[in-house]
Amino acid sequence: MCSGEWVAVIYDEQWFPGLVEQNLSGQLTVNFMARSAKRFIWPDIGDRQILHVNGVLCKIEPPYPVTSRHFVVHNNDAVDALCQQVLSR
Repeated sequence: MCSGEWVAVIYDEQWFPGLVEQNLSGQLTVNFMARSAKRFIWPDIGDRQILHVNGVLCKIEPPYPVTSRHFVVHNNDAVDALCQQVLSR
């Protein structure tokens, strides 16, 4: 994964879209969006979650806006299904 790529990562038994900020020896720093039902939002700057992750569920296309604040992910249902498969193992 390279910085600037979009990924889906499982956190707290849900998946979230995130933008890879840095990749140092396979450890990713990812800036996550927050969940709002089946949509996602960028949290306020002070509430943004930038986490170090070891695994990525899958690469995704960049989320696209459906309102001025809410975004959706292309193939959202497919990513949901993949997440459930991984969590049920």
